[in-house]
Amino acid sequence: MVVITLTMAGFRKVHGLSRPGMIFTVSLILLGTGVLFYGLSTYNMWCR
Repeated sequence: MVVITLTMAGFRKVHGLSRPGMIFTVSLILLGTGVLFYGLSTYNMWCR
C-alpha cells in the first residue's frame, strides 16, 4: 500500500491491509504532506 500511495498508481487494495499497515500508511501520508508544506514555506521565505 505504501508503494501504491507514493507512486500514485491508484488506491485499489491489492490485498487486505492490517491495522498497523493502515496506521503506517496514513502516518506516511501525513508526514509527507507536512514535509512538502514545510519545504514550500521555507522556499517561499528564501525567495523573498
